[in-house]
Amino acid sequence: MMADFRPSWKNAGKAPKTILIAAARQLLVILNAMLKTAQPLRI
Repeated sequence: MMADFRPSWKNAGKAPKTILIAAARQLLVILNAMLKTAQPLRI
């Protein structure tokens, strides 16, 4: 999921820092949802 995120933004001409912040925010949203539903981390 996260691997699919980067190329589309890079092709859109976004700066590397913008891509990093967007990916970090997406990860934070996912982790927050996991805490709300009390789901364990599945790797």
